[in-house]
Amino acid sequence: MHFIEIDLRLLAQSPLYIGTGHGFGGILDGTVVKDAYRVGDQLRPRVCLPGSTLKGRLRHYFQHARQLLPHLSRPHNERTCRQQLSAQCCAECRVFGSKLRQGQFRFPDAPLLPELTTLDGNALTVLQITQRTGTRLSRSRRVVKEKHLYTIEAATEVLAFKTTINGEMGLATLNTDALNAPEVVLMLLACRLMERIGGFKTVGLGKVKTTVEQVRVNGQASLNGQGDVDGRLRSLWVEGSENP
Repeated sequence: MHFIEIDLRLLAQSPLYIGTGHGFGGILDGTVVKDAYRVGDQLRPRVCLPGSTLKGRLRHYFQHARQLLPHLSRPHNERTCRQQLSAQCCAECRVFGSKLRQGQFRFPDAPLLPELTTLDGNALTVLQITQRTGTRLSRSRRVVKEKHLYTIEAATEVLAFKTTINGEMGLATLNTDALNAPEVVLMLLACRLMERIGGFKTVGLGKVKTTVEQVRVNGQASLNGQGDVDGRLRSLWVEGSENP
């Protein structure tokens, strides 16, 4: 088995809305997900990106990545993969799982960068959260819907988050180099492509810049920085073009 770790940094390029599904006393119609961090004897809230949200968005971009590098894996087909052994099903099922098998990768929450949490509590509160007010539109009638004014919390566009996704790859799925495994290649490309996350994307929220900071195989650094990752992906793109 090979243990793969991918360090990701996500920089907000616009306000982000990862909703809790709950409002606040009729004042806010939607609040954003937060975790807590300790300062002395106090627990303070901080915005975070849930691992489930990251997994869902990366799966979406993973499907786009497979279309760009189709020689690496066959298309996802739930019925076909259901009849295969784990090592023989498509790369998407192996990475993210399906109804019948657990995925090989894990997607932890992405908290704020540690340096941001060293700010004064009040300063961090002001820095983290903004409010957005808008109205819902009837696209068929092309008018504003009546009684559909809303106000939501949103994470501000100055925030940055960091996480490490990781997974174990069986030897049967690997070539001579673990980084050539279809699962790893397509995951790196999915990370490169991910530029939207969260809700209210149609009104301009949810823009992010995703950067791979380091890729480690069995604890050893194999790729350092987005430049190394792009070089590896470029070489595989050329290989796929020569051998469709």
